[in-house]
Amino acid sequence: MDKIRLIRNDIMHFDAEGISQEQRDDLNNMANFLTELIKFN
Repeated sequence: MDKIRLIRNDIMHFDAEGISQEQRDDLNNMANFLTELIKFN
């Protein structure tokens, strides 16, 4: 989760370099995890 927080900070503070492919993968993995989690609610 800490990685996601750091990515969020990069995005919200308009890091000129944008986000890396690894960061995109991390976000996609988190989104997939949350999507699966919702199925159990």
